[in-house]
Amino acid sequence: AETLDAAKEAMGKGEVDTVIELPAGFGESNDQGQPTGSVIVYYDESSPQAGQTVAAVMEQALEGINTQLGQPEPPLTVTQESTATNELSAFDYVFSGLLGFTILSLGIFGLANQMPAEKKTGALRRLRASPITAGQLIFANMAYYMLIGIVSLVMMFVLAIFIFDFSMQGDWFQLAVWAIIGIILMFGFGLAIGGWAKNETQSAALTQLVALPLMFLSGTFFPRFLMPEWLQAITAYLPLTPVIDGFRMIMTEGANLIQLAPQLGLIAIWTVIIYVIAIRVFRWDP
Repeated sequence: AETLDAAKEAMGKGEVDTVIELPAGFGESNDQGQPTGSVIVYYDESSPQAGQTVAAVMEQALEGINTQLGQPEPPLTVTQESTATNELSAFDYVFSGLLGFTILSLGIFGLANQMPAEKKTGALRRLRASPITAGQLIFANMAYYMLIGIVSLVMMFVLAIFIFDFSMQGDWFQLAVWAIIGIILMFGFGLAIGGWAKNETQSAALTQLVALPLMFLSGTFFPRFLMPEWLQAITAYLPLTPVIDGFRMIMTEGANLIQLAPQLGLIAIWTVIIYVIAIRVFRWDP
């Protein structure tokens, strides 16, 4: 970026993780003729680890210089500053990952186990005798469990507001729309797994195979910037990644659905793919 303000704006958009500033006068000599100054490391509250990591690297580099200068009081130092301007807490930033994890858990673990259990009791076999199709059954299940998912998210927001003093920067209606979009997508994975699996053993194994990579590679528990760049490029296209990114951008940056067009496009592609798969692999009998 050409200016500090432009660099901070890029950081607010998630394009960069930290900004290093060498203020005016940095490196100027003191009375002993040795350089002085403080390097400022700016970081965003959504990724404080990035600021700590970069600051540690800069401190190590400057410590070597200070040692060579032989100064008991280090003339060159590092200062960390947050760029947050909306008085957001650390919880406000990590909350998006918690929401993504909740949707993932409800969608995959809940539905993937429920449908094999219904096959075992013969409930789906009896439904097969009716005019209902596999697609209709899948979308009916999705609609039913979507209500459960919405209630769960509402409870999370109530707790976040009254216990953790959650601060919402965006529009609540657009957040609700985004939550429904995310629920529809992630519940499709549970429907696909549960519809294909013959029993709970099969569904449990496949659930772990699908859920664990999404948990650890989509930014649910720790930021994706800590991953190698090649892995970041890959995980950007995982289905849960745009869901979590959308939650974060709406809640902490005040983004709207138009600004989330790239994430919406990726979610739409994954939604079509997973529901086509769910209908194709569905089994009425165990």
